[in-house]
Amino acid sequence: MARFVNYQKRGVEMAPGCKDLIDVLKGKRKAKKPGGLASKWKPVHEPDLFPSGGVGQIERYVTRVLVSPAKVVTLMVSSLDGQVALWLHRDSDESAFDVMLFVLRKDVRLERSIRGFFGQRGIKHNVDHLLSGGRDPNYLRVMKYPLPSDARQVAQTVADLLTEVYRLDPGVGLAFRYHEGAG
Repeated sequence: MARFVNYQKRGVEMAPGCKDLIDVLKGKRKAKKPGGLASKWKPVHEPDLFPSGGVGQIERYVTRVLVSPAKVVTLMVSSLDGQVALWLHRDSDESAFDVMLFVLRKDVRLERSIRGFFGQRGIKHNVDHLLSGGRDPNYLRVMKYPLPSDARQVAQTVADLLTEVYRLDPGVGLAFRYHEGAG
């Protein structure tokens, strides 16, 4: 029987990633660590990372945020190369979304384009300030704009933002990361 047993592999009764009892105990200790997050960011539906759907996929994810029973829901939409990213955020106490954008302070053209985009739609920011970090105390600007609770309108606004301001092709692949939290 010993020739069929590989003692270097975990037993079938052990949790995934654990080779022995010490690994199991360490895993439990890690889970109880104070200050840890109760939930994690996770990619949803891997096929949506391919360029077949493009901005047409946005409404499906916006709807998911809208119908979620979670207290706080965030959806990150980004280009596959990570160069473009925006966050849609909803608190259960609010009936609308917020879209959050982060712009490098030196990217004045992008900042003006974003302001012009929302200005043409009559949407005023509810947050606009510089964040500090590194040696430059004001290197990143956060801009937050309120959006309605209508999934179709939000999806269209986000699609227009990605294609008009960020100049993404409508068929480009997008990554969607969804997060639910307690607040």
